[in-house]
Amino acid sequence: MYGRGQMVSWVRRGTRWMDRAGGLVDASQNPRPAYNVFQYMSGKLAQSDFKREVLDYGVNIKVYEFTRPGGLIWVMWAQDELDHLITLPANALQVFDQFGVEQTLPPDKSFTINRPIFVDLEP
Repeated sequence: MYGRGQMVSWVRRGTRWMDRAGGLVDASQNPRPAYNVFQYMSGKLAQSDFKREVLDYGVNIKVYEFTRPGGLIWVMWAQDELDHLITLPANALQVFDQFGVEQTLPPDKSFTINRPIFVDLEP
């Protein structure tokens, strides 16, 4: 994940641009899913600052908290990529998948996580 002040390194190979890690675009310069995730994440976390790692969900669930004007954002994922039923805090407002598609958040705030999600929270 790239935070404020970090940069992605791009190089030009022939007639096309590639990131040094390779893989954001295919040989025809079409975005791969990782590009779309990176694009959404960059926009979502723009104007935010890393605050802390949240340790309330056990060893298999990673949670990073960011502050932004008007609220908080949690970036969460299951390190083992297995389904984990979690309960989000009462101040959770909205949940988005890694592509930015809003997910249904039930009234009891229970949610199954296996891939990265973004949670908007009230401060």
